[in-house]
Amino acid sequence: MEAEIRLSIEVLARDGRLLFFSNVQHWLDESGGPQAPLTLVLGIVRNLAAYEKRPLFLTSTRRPSLTATESEHLMLIQVSGLKDEHLATIVRNWHFSIYDRELSPEDAKRIAPKLYGHPVAAQLVAGLLGDHTVDFLGSVSAGDRRIAT
Repeated sequence: MEAEIRLSIEVLARDGRLLFFSNVQHWLDESGGPQAPLTLVLGIVRNLAAYEKRPLFLTSTRRPSLTATESEHLMLIQVSGLKDEHLATIVRNWHFSIYDRELSPEDAKRIAPKLYGHPVAAQLVAGLLGDHTVDFLGSVSAGDRRIAT
């Protein structure tokens, strides 16, 4: 498997393509350090001249904690989630758009912290507020699929 991953990355490098890995939080240990297969990918990329000046894109819901060697050819850019007040506004706007009725600012402010900055979750929750109350959604944990954060 490692040989196939290495060959795939080398072919992409030869073709001048960028590498983009989504949701690498699953490849991080409890402290945010990389574990397999991310350690393998970082090692391969670090040793390929084609990727020395080309970015490697990683997305994660958790901030990676990389050593100097692991991050030698990487530039970390963190895009934080939206602030709660912005999410509350998005929830209210989507709710009005979907149901043609207002959601109180207080209700939107109560649900916004449960969305952890995710604007897509705001849209989903706005749709759920037609069938559920803010109290019901507020009692659902962030990891629950009903909120889908």
